[in-house]
Amino acid sequence: MVKALVLTLGLLVITAYQVIFSDKFFLGVSIGDTNISFMTKQEAAQVLSAKFNARSNQSIQFTYQDKQFKINLSETRPSVNLKPAVEEAFKIGHKGLGFQRKNIIPQVDFADTEQIQIISQAVYTPPRNAVLTTILEILPGKDGQILDQETLINELKKFIIFDSPREAGQIPKDL
Repeated sequence: MVKALVLTLGLLVITAYQVIFSDKFFLGVSIGDTNISFMTKQEAAQVLSAKFNARSNQSIQFTYQDKQFKINLSETRPSVNLKPAVEEAFKIGHKGLGFQRKNIIPQVDFADTEQIQIISQAVYTPPRNAVLTTILEILPGKDGQILDQETLINELKKFIIFDSPREAGQIPKDL
């Protein structure tokens, strides 16, 4: 009798759990820096859209060799592809084991990289080989600099997804 009661109670708990979470994200599921646990797909999409749109309208500034650079994100026309991220996040717990802590990273693309090209031109310094002058003096060579565009774009994506501005650090790199 006790075994039957425990079994029935266990089945009721499992059924209630499945009913409660049938249209909601399980505990511990995040997209970017946003915990979407217990939200529906629509709620998660609305919250994430608002957050990413707000960040996409901000500017990011960094300094390199006493020069200030500013990227207006709205001019880069970023797009965050939320639908696949929301679908992938929803599968957690609905297909397979529940209670998995997981963070899904959405795809971010930029339609216009003109600002990055302008910064790239401002940072560019060609390398110079060592030279022997006519008076037999050696002018030392000098490293050049280029903008690591891939790193800069990845930092912009991180800002939109995680709201974590970082130092530009090694974005300009030696040639």
